[in-house]
Amino acid sequence: MDLAATILNRADLSGANLTHANLYRANFAGVFWSEQTQWPTREWEARLRAASELLLDGRLRVRMEGASDSAPAHA
Repeated sequence: MDLAATILNRADLSGANLTHANLYRANFAGVFWSEQTQWPTREWEARLRAASELLLDGRLRVRMEGASDSAPAHA
């Protein structure tokens, strides 16, 4: 799945399997995701987790500021 340079603003990626996705330079501002979301690498998950806030419903949401810079350069 090629999502390179895609604007994912407010997309709900909860539970998505992105293990083979090309997310290079994607904009994650406002993206919702969950503990079940599978990222291409642990580094992706760690950086997106650091750029996210935990919501009351248990999902995470990537903060609007710096969201496009929060992911690794290469998957």
